[in-house]
Amino acid sequence: MRRGAMGQPTLWFLNLQEFQICFKAPNDTTLIHIAEFLKQCPNLKKINDFTFTPYLFLESCQKPKIYDGSYLMNNIKNVKIMGYKNEWHELNLLEFFVRNAESLEELVLVEPRDPNATMFPPNYERIANIRRMCPKEGLIKFVPNTSE
Repeated sequence: MRRGAMGQPTLWFLNLQEFQICFKAPNDTTLIHIAEFLKQCPNLKKINDFTFTPYLFLESCQKPKIYDGSYLMNNIKNVKIMGYKNEWHELNLLEFFVRNAESLEELVLVEPRDPNATMFPPNYERIANIRRMCPKEGLIKFVPNTSE
């Protein structure tokens, strides 16, 4: 990113098949940044322990680009999102993967490890809409965190 504008990535990760990504604190990463990175990983099959807390909202002008087919991912089969708390950006992520990861077999949402973490009320209408977009039944799974 240069002077607030996303430039063309200079790296390709052609052999990357699995990775873990974790942004611990609010930062200026948005879904568009993540989508641009994933676009550079054409053979990625699995994303483990994905979590991020954006500081910035997805710009309304960026939303159409996220959902217009610019970020189709043909190989991603499994995505595991850690610390799922029903937040708006997590729903954006769900929709992004459901719309763009054509070979997705499993999208696992794991509750936060901390029992005192703030859980937001589920947006049942939006979750239902995202589930209707799913190419197959049972793609999205909500699970408790069992790690110690």
